[in-house]
Amino acid sequence: MKKGITAYVWCYNEEKRLPVTLKALAGFDEIIVLDKSSTDSSREIAEKFGCRVFKLDYFDSFAETDAAEKVRKIWDSRENDWMFEVTCSDVYHPKLYACMSEVINREEDLEAVYIPLYRYSMGFVSKYSTYGAISYQAKLFKKQSYDWTITNLHLNPLVNATKITYLKPNDPKIAIYHLTHENLDMVMERHLRYAKVEAEADHKVGTRDEYLERSWRSVLRVVKNYIKLRTFKLGNKGRAQLCMLLMYRCANFLDLYLDVDEERNIHEIYEKIRNGDFG
Repeated sequence: MKKGITAYVWCYNEEKRLPVTLKALAGFDEIIVLDKSSTDSSREIAEKFGCRVFKLDYFDSFAETDAAEKVRKIWDSRENDWMFEVTCSDVYHPKLYACMSEVINREEDLEAVYIPLYRYSMGFVSKYSTYGAISYQAKLFKKQSYDWTITNLHLNPLVNATKITYLKPNDPKIAIYHLTHENLDMVMERHLRYAKVEAEADHKVGTRDEYLERSWRSVLRVVKNYIKLRTFKLGNKGRAQLCMLLMYRCANFLDLYLDVDEERNIHEIYEKIRNGDFG
C-alpha cells in the first residue's frame, strides 16, 4: 500500500458547493466521489474535475441499503492506505494536505489522525456556541481502521483505532472549516432528514416510553446548554442557534412520537369526526 491520501467525498445534490470542495482537494493523491444518486449535475461536475465517481443508492444510514459493502469494496480497490473523509459542508485550508502527509510519513503505525475543525453554525464560531470554538475529528484514517459495525453516519464515531495522534499545526488557521446552517431552507430540510435517521435508530432501543423520555431529555439539554455555555452572551446569534437546535431535537421527538401506531390512532379519531361521530 502507498502512504498517499485518497479524499473521498460524500455527495448528494451538491452542484452549488461541489466545485469549491474539489478545487480545495486538488493537491490530494486521489479524489473519489461517492454520490448518493444526486438528481442535479453533481456527478457531471465531479467528472469534469477528473474525479472517479461511484453512484450509490440514496441513504443516510448504512443500515438502510447495501451501501456499506459497496463502499468497502471501493476502498479496498484503492491503492492509497489513507482515507480522508470529505463533505461539501467543509472548506479545507490549502496547506492542510501537506501537514497531514508530513504526520503520516513521520509517525509509524498510526491508524487515525484527528484534524482541527472550526464548526461554523449560522455564520459564526465561538466558545459560547454549542459546537465550541474548535474541535478535533478523526477525518484522516487508515481504511482498515473504519468500524463497519457502525451504521449511522451522523451520530457515531468514524473509526475504530488505537494508535492515534492530533494534528496541531503551528498556524492555527490550517484546519477544516465546517460551514453549516447557511439558510433556513437548508436547516429545515437537513434537520428533518437527520432527525428521522436518529429516530429510526432510537426506535430499536428500549420501549416507546423509554426512547421518548431520552428524546425529551435531549430537548431539555439544548436549553440547559444555552445557559451552561452562556450562549446568551451572543445575543440574537445565540438565540437563533438555540431555536435551530430546538427545532432539530423537537423534530426528533415528534418523529418518535408520531410512529405508525400513533398515526393510526389519530387517523381513526379524525375519521370518526369526519363521519359525524362527535362523541
